[in-house]
Amino acid sequence: MQRTLVAALATLASTAALAGGDCGGDCYRRAWQPAEYGTLVETYPVRPRTYAVVTPPAYRTVTERVVVRPAGRIWQESRDASGHRVGCWVDVPAETRLVTRRVMVAPGSVEPYASAGYSGVRAVTYQTQRAGWGWEPLGGR
Repeated sequence: MQRTLVAALATLASTAALAGGDCGGDCYRRAWQPAEYGTLVETYPVRPRTYAVVTPPAYRTVTERVVVRPAGRIWQESRDASGHRVGCWVDVPAETRLVTRRVMVAPGSVEPYASAGYSGVRAVTYQTQRAGWGWEPLGGR
């Protein structure tokens, strides 16, 4: 008789648990649990910002005296008052001229430069828990 009573009480407790009643302790039921997802916002580099720093060449105007014809001596002949030929050496000074021109003082340069650049922001969704069968408390506990 005791065995029958214990079996009857066990059946009654399981029926009460299935019906959502109090099973006399912490009761759970098997249920399908959907997958859980989380979102992570991350920053990622799109492309570095590169450009060139250009320094133009520097020029200056210079005026200087340039020798067009060097100094020297030339032989020169002429006739005197009585018509005789007379020759002598004549000193000729140098011939100079002022010339203005542009002179490069410093050459130009191009230096590449790269900065951190632009970055994008994206939301990545990832699965935190897989879907599957699990246990959930009965009665909203």
